[in-house]
Amino acid sequence: MSSGGRTVATVLFLTGLITCCVAPMCFSCTQKDFGCNDPFTLPNTEAITCDETCVKMRGDRYSDSVPIVEVTRACIGQRDDGCYNTTYNSIFVEACACNTDYCNASPPASSAAKGALLHELHLVVSAAVCLIHNAVGR
Repeated sequence: MSSGGRTVATVLFLTGLITCCVAPMCFSCTQKDFGCNDPFTLPNTEAITCDETCVKMRGDRYSDSVPIVEVTRACIGQRDDGCYNTTYNSIFVEACACNTDYCNASPPASSAAKGALLHELHLVVSAAVCLIHNAVGR
């Protein structure tokens, strides 16, 4: 393989690692989008690359004393993984922040496991690509 080809392969490999490890893929939707509420419908929801942290926020808005569940999945400023109570869109919500790909898909316990699994899978694939690249380049 030429040095130009090695450079391109190295850049692609490093870009994959940076995207996986630094910029998580997060679902982005509100209760107005079909499938955003719980239970979450993955095929109908856009995933975006977040610069910082994924979040799922869930709260109740009351209309004539009737609670209406509102769910928002989005990106927020850098935060550690975990849940906290806050105000969003003029209602009290539980917000759960996470830092792995697609981790804001479901409740915190299972989302962390899914996100970690996707993250590990990406690392294994990236490492395999690197090993193949090195073997072919010799």
